[in-house]
Amino acid sequence: MNKTLNVLLLMAIILAGCGKKEETAENKEVKKGVVEKKSSAEITPDVKVKAKDEPIKIFYDSGELKYEVGNVLGNPEGLTKGYYKTGQLQSETEYRLGRKDGNSKEYSRSGKLQIETTFFEGKEEGLQTLYFENGKIKGEINYKSGKPEGLTKIYDDKGKLVSDRKFKEGIQEGPAKEYFENGKIQAESTFKAGRQEGTTKEYYETGELQTESNFVSGRQEGLTKAFYESGKVKMETNFEKGKREGPEKTFYESGKLKAEVVYVSGKQEGIEKVYYENGKIKSESTWKDGNIDGLVKDYDEKGKLTKSYYKAGVLVK
Repeated sequence: MNKTLNVLLLMAIILAGCGKKEETAENKEVKKGVVEKKSSAEITPDVKVKAKDEPIKIFYDSGELKYEVGNVLGNPEGLTKGYYKTGQLQSETEYRLGRKDGNSKEYSRSGKLQIETTFFEGKEEGLQTLYFENGKIKGEINYKSGKPEGLTKIYDDKGKLVSDRKFKEGIQEGPAKEYFENGKIQAESTFKAGRQEGTTKEYYETGELQTESNFVSGRQEGLTKAFYESGKVKMETNFEKGKREGPEKTFYESGKLKAEVVYVSGKQEGIEKVYYENGKIKSESTWKDGNIDGLVKDYDEKGKLTKSYYKAGVLVK
């Protein structure tokens, strides 16, 4: 899994934790067992729910143990354990008065610790740590009243920091950075109320600036520039409300014009010209609604012309 995808998946986990808390599976199963006198398909005949305070064992339909639940007045109490069908421990969670309260651990099918969380009155509180199968830390998320708060860090499976970002009441707020394996910054941006805001910069692994763009309420706005590692301008384009708008130019590292195109509402429109580094025309084409449309002229370095014709992006002749 590449680093960017890993970051996105972890961010999805973090943000998913900010939603409305549902009643836990253990809580539902315990209440169902107390109220409905669970069938033998779910609880073996020797585990009968006669008294409300009896511990409860809950089973998969195929008969394997699924949960061991402490039970007080029909609610989980004390240490609750969950199991995979193989019998391998899947989770250990402390409950108090029917709510998660204390330490909670989740394990992979191989028995390795995956997630370690502290709860208070049913909500995440303090540091939550996520782990790779090799035991290295995958993520560190600080929680307050069930929502990410403060600095969150994400790592790769070698223990190198991949990204750090800040949250306020479960919403991303403030600076965010991504890192190369060598520890140098790969990208830096700022978030306001969960949306990118202001200047975003991306860098080459050597530390030189690669792109610079501006965001307003989560959408690219204004001039975006790309650079060669030498610092020379590689591309200039403009955005309006997240879409390319107007002329876009790309350059050779020598500074000579390489290509010029026009965008309208994010789609290429009008004449596109591409040049050889010596300034001679290389190709000329017409675009309509994001597709090549019409006559295309291609020239070799000696100026010999080849013609072709497109209709709505499809070569006609």
